[in-house]
Order: sequence, then C-alpha cells, then structure tokens
Amino acid sequence: MTWANSYLSNDGWTWDDTMNQSSKHADVRTVLVHELGHWLRLLHPNQCSGSVTSAEAAAVMTPDWTLKRTLGSDDKAAAAAIY
Repeated sequence: MTWANSYLSNDGWTWDDTMNQSSKHADVRTVLVHELGHWLRLLHPNQCSGSVTSAEAAAVMTPDWTLKRTLGSDDKAAAAAIY
C-alpha cells in the first residue's frame, strides 16, 4: 500500500469522547487509531483465529465499542510481526 484515506462521516453520528453504538456516539481518537491499524495491514483479531485471547480482546483492533485510545500489546505484536 502506498497511500490510504479515511473519512469520518457525520451521517447520523456524533463524534465525541464516548463509544455507544446504539446512540451513534463515537470517539474520534479510538476510531482513528483503529483505522490507522488497518493502514498498517492489521486485521480484527477474530479474523485471524477462532478464539480471542485477553490480549486480543484488549487490542484497539478489536471493534467492541469500548474506548481504546492507545495500542495494546497484541496490536504492537501484530505490527512487529508484519514489519
């Protein structure tokens, strides 16, 4: 990959510092850190194996609607394995 774009839509969503799927509130930093992980070619942990470990569950690449503003150990390990 040589370039990538991410667009944050406000189509019915409120961008603030909370994560709540039912009320359509999303934390910009959590979403951007997750999407930047995709730029690095990281997948959602459940796409890699059948069972998810506690480190994978805490990873920013696990989309579970919790506030995750920094990379977890699984995110760092995955990036290190790729690069």
